Amino acid sequence: NLALQSANMGTWKYFVQDQRLQADTNTQTLYGLQDVLLDGSLAQWSTYVHPDDLAGLGYAMQQTLANQSPDYQAEFRVLQPNGGLRYIRSVGKFTYPEKPADALGAGVVWDITDIRNAEKITRESEQRMRDLLELSPVGCVISTPDGVSVFRNRRLAEMLGYAPESLASVSTCEYWFDPEDHLGFVAQLTQERRMSDVRSYFKRQDGSRFSALLTASYENVFGGEHIVTWSYDITRLEEAEEVMRHAKEVAEEATKAKSDFLANMSHEIRTP
Repeated sequence: NLALQSANMGTWKYFVQDQRLQADTNTQTLYGLQDVLLDGSLAQWSTYVHPDDLAGLGYAMQQTLANQSPDYQAEFRVLQPNGGLRYIRSVGKFTYPEKPADALGAGVVWDITDIRNAEKITRESEQRMRDLLELSPVGCVISTPDGVSVFRNRRLAEMLGYAPESLASVSTCEYWFDPEDHLGFVAQLTQERRMSDVRSYFKRQDGSRFSALLTASYENVFGGEHIVTWSYDITRLEEAEEVMRHAKEVAEEATKAKSDFLANMSHEIRTP
């Protein structure tokens, strides 16, 4: 009993014919009923089950008995008399004598509230992260280590010329202009775990090419290790760099022409 109590677990027996539920003190405590006088009826226990879960709980029991299945399991919420809400997991075994009405079930229940609350916090945290990433002016992809995308933001869709809902059906390698570049990027990232300022080319939905600057790393997000890749459209930057290169070449040519002119003039002046 101490072991069950320390594990936040209790035991129960269900007598089908009498619809009577016999539970130990640990189960009563999980329900918050340690100070409540119980008559042992299933109906009384059911009054503490969350109304939204009653139908599902009843269906699970009906299916178990109708199919004479030896295994029973259910998950439901309990509304405690003090206003508390607990998530309960119940599993058990049923035996069926010659008369189905004499079926007997026995099992255990345990409190999984902390697990469900932690999952809720994780889901809410992930949603906040998704909302923030959607506002990012930089394209973002989050994928599993084996390459399955679990998130792509709107900016990436805009860069690639897709509607956000359409991009979900496009594989990552499809929007890399050169598949070999993609394979090389993935291989290097797998080895180094983090890469910064990698230039490559992406392909828009219409087939046109544009330059992208990539930063990627392995991060612990969305409940596990994922690859987070940031993509910057640097087409204008490269166009500006090209203009600057051209201007530099023109300036160098002008400087050379000036030097040649001055050298020639100097030679003419010194020559009678």
